[in-house]
Amino acid sequence: MRKHLKHTGLCLSMMTLLIVLIPSGLAQDNLWDRAVSLQTQAENLIPGKLMMTMELKNRKKRVEMTQETYMAMVPDETGEITPKILKVLENGEDITEKTVKEVAEKKAEKEDDDGDENSMSLSIGAESSIFHPDNQEKITVERALRTETLNGIETVKYTFRRKVDDEFSEVGSAWLDPKTGMPLKLESSPDPLPDHVQEMITVTLYGTDVQGRLIMKRTEINGEGGFLFIKKYFSTTILYDEYFEHQKSETE
Repeated sequence: MRKHLKHTGLCLSMMTLLIVLIPSGLAQDNLWDRAVSLQTQAENLIPGKLMMTMELKNRKKRVEMTQETYMAMVPDETGEITPKILKVLENGEDITEKTVKEVAEKKAEKEDDDGDENSMSLSIGAESSIFHPDNQEKITVERALRTETLNGIETVKYTFRRKVDDEFSEVGSAWLDPKTGMPLKLESSPDPLPDHVQEMITVTLYGTDVQGRLIMKRTEINGEGGFLFIKKYFSTTILYDEYFEHQKSETE
């Protein structure tokens, strides 16, 4: 009996030691994989309506320009999702007709130059998410040692770096629900920053639709930049609504 208890105690001690010695990356991968799985389940969801508010301030942080843009994401004749401008207000003035005309002209120029037919492309689909399975080979993640409280919710924080192309990367942090792996918040910046930009931070807040699927709810982009004695502050807020399911065609 004593021998059995000794063996049992030894086994428990070894198990405890193994748990301590297991790299945190294994637990990290498990939770991160849940987030990837949730994104995969929602990869066909597209926001049907977007409201984008932009604000530009001078060096004294006085507002110089505001612009509100309302758009719908609709399938074209080929089934590809394209943005349709519904309304644009600049400093309170309706410039919808002018904006639609300018976008059409730029689109025509693009088609003539390099065949790019979508000059107003928006990265709002699941394939642009850091949690999309196709992007995992481009990402390195590291799990924080401690949990963080976000709006009263205990979360697990990850830092990440994603290679966008040969010149730019995206670096930032992601906060996940420790029980489900559901992404709650994402904060990122380009590395290196674009020319004449001293700071640029993008924050995305997530939620779920009526079926519990992962969706983006809100994105905020804040930054500052300038050249020589000129300094500007800029901010953009995007609200996503009326999500619908879009099955991609084989050519997309």
